[in-house]
Amino acid sequence: MVSRRNVRLAYPHSTSERFRTEQTIFGRKKEGLTYEYSDRLRQWDALKYQEGIELAEVSLTPQRSADYFEILLSHYYDKRVRIEHILASHSDGYAYWVFGFRFLRG
Repeated sequence: MVSRRNVRLAYPHSTSERFRTEQTIFGRKKEGLTYEYSDRLRQWDALKYQEGIELAEVSLTPQRSADYFEILLSHYYDKRVRIEHILASHSDGYAYWVFGFRFLRG
């Protein structure tokens, strides 16, 4: 498990036994967090999700870090978020992440 926010997190590759079930790769579960699946967010609004990825990319934040995903989600929701927990797994060969976050004020 990684504690630093700017470190590239583990990728849930389909050949990895570790990720056959959801695994915490950042932070820990906490009361009051909102949880969303990356694949659902993409299905609900693919354009907004892709724009968030592009913003995270141009920020030069390390890919797949908590900070990277915060940029993506903050754009997606048009609100600042603070990620406190990330799980990862794969389904039918496709990687997905589960983001546990809080909306920030202001």
